[in-house]
Amino acid sequence: MPEGHTAFLLTPYIDSHNEDFGQPMISKADLTSNIETYFSQDIPVHIHAIGGGAVRMSLDAIETARTSTGNVSVRATIAHMDFVHPEDIPRFSALNVTAQTSIQWAARDPSYFNIGSFVGMDKVENAYPVRSIMMSGANQSFGADWPASAYLSTYRPLELIEAAVTRRLPGTPDMPARNADQAVTVAEAIVAMTRNTAIQVGELDALGSLTEGKRADLVLLKHNLFEIPQESISTTPVLMTVVNGQVVHRQ
Repeated sequence: MPEGHTAFLLTPYIDSHNEDFGQPMISKADLTSNIETYFSQDIPVHIHAIGGGAVRMSLDAIETARTSTGNVSVRATIAHMDFVHPEDIPRFSALNVTAQTSIQWAARDPSYFNIGSFVGMDKVENAYPVRSIMMSGANQSFGADWPASAYLSTYRPLELIEAAVTRRLPGTPDMPARNADQAVTVAEAIVAMTRNTAIQVGELDALGSLTEGKRADLVLLKHNLFEIPQESISTTPVLMTVVNGQVVHRQ
């Protein structure tokens, strides 16, 4: 994490007098070799990358493995997407890599200013460029990383959707939006939580949309998310939850 200088950055930490970029937990050579082994056996990979250097190293390793094994279709995911250099954004689509983001972190919560003191406020403000990744053609999915958290720890999808749409903490309409240009629409947030996640885990044939032949996983909400104020999304009551065709919650 940036607070401990364990995030691997493309530029040095600003609170250090040395050229400290942080250190990855695995060498680039070993990461590449591991991914090549997995791709050669058609095994998907899921990498957690904190910092722009970690994201770039992961993309480089996947690119090498795609070329060396010739396997361009096996699933690959890089999780978090905090600091992503603009030059690396088009690579997700080009390399068939899912960008997975714990989207509740994309707000100016108290950790925002704390992390800024280590890496710089410009870098923190521009973190989680999910709209740019979507617009590049990549598969951008949203998740919670629960119970881990930089500040807000939540497993509630409606809180994640509100954060994605407002770039604020749920229920805080007066909070300044974090990099508002990267906010997504309600529809885009729902797709990222459902269909795009099904693509990420290789279950699109069974999950991710209300389609005949797929599992009936759905919720019935009291209000239409497309018609209510965005800051009310997280408090919308869930009237019914259905998992694989079975009602597991009813209000």
